Amino acid sequence: MADSEGIRSPFTTQPSARSPKLRVYENLFLFNQSVDHLVALLHSMQKLPFADREELQSFIVEVELVRCDLNADFAEHLTDSERFDESGFWKQRRALEKKWRDPDDVYIDVKRREEERKKRGIAAACWHRPSLGRRRRRGTLGI
Repeated sequence: MADSEGIRSPFTTQPSARSPKLRVYENLFLFNQSVDHLVALLHSMQKLPFADREELQSFIVEVELVRCDLNADFAEHLTDSERFDESGFWKQRRALEKKWRDPDDVYIDVKRREEERKKRGIAAACWHRPSLGRRRRRGTLGI
């Protein structure tokens, strides 16, 4: 406990206008840090000669129960929010990949896949006829 005296949080006390999500994570971190401090204080108080150790242990259990409940609720909401954001960013990334992708990359992918299949001893998925050359069409003049 004494080693944390005078140490302040590196987080600003002003709300972040840029990232409300960051603010939620910061607050959750600060809450858990404060609970850790409170639990450490309660453990220290158990060492006092006149302390009721069982009662203090029940307080610790209650504090930890509140922490778990709050963390679970926030984690559930944060998970939903992160999954929603993830799908939006995935769609954006996909659109950029499509925009930047060379149309001929599909042939490179097929070649790479066929090489993998060949290494594994699996027959080729695409068959192609060998080139027979171009046949000349003869016009009406026989040329």
